[in-house]
Amino acid sequence: MRERLSTPLSAPRPAPDAQHRRAAFDHLLTSFARQPDAPPAHRWRWLEAAHVLGQTSLPLHWRSHTAMLRYALALRDAREAAGQLLRLALVPLGHLLARLPLGNIGRSHVSAFRPMVPAAEVTVLMQKALEETAIAPAWPTDVGV
Repeated sequence: MRERLSTPLSAPRPAPDAQHRRAAFDHLLTSFARQPDAPPAHRWRWLEAAHVLGQTSLPLHWRSHTAMLRYALALRDAREAAGQLLRLALVPLGHLLARLPLGNIGRSHVSAFRPMVPAAEVTVLMQKALEETAIAPAWPTDVGV
């Protein structure tokens, strides 16, 4: 008789692989798009969470800033749009030099060079996206038990 291994709910979760991170990132952008009537402060949180989750991947990092730029333009927020243009110029350089400020939310009102601990609301959105896009582990079935 084989025993199934189980992990306590409080055990640390392994870091998501690139495919899982991309799925969670897409989930966050989809959630942002599905709430066009939500207050801007709430919608920015979805984009901030996508930025933090995707910033270690050049394509996802680029996509997060293009989404932020499009939203800033839609809001007619010139300061934010200018900040996003600057960040789009810095993204390739940051990846090339491996100088990414982890946890940084990617907005124009924070330094583009400062590592951060994201706000709890951003962290919760990332966790939910990771949970909702997780693939359940395949457990072998017990034969002849």
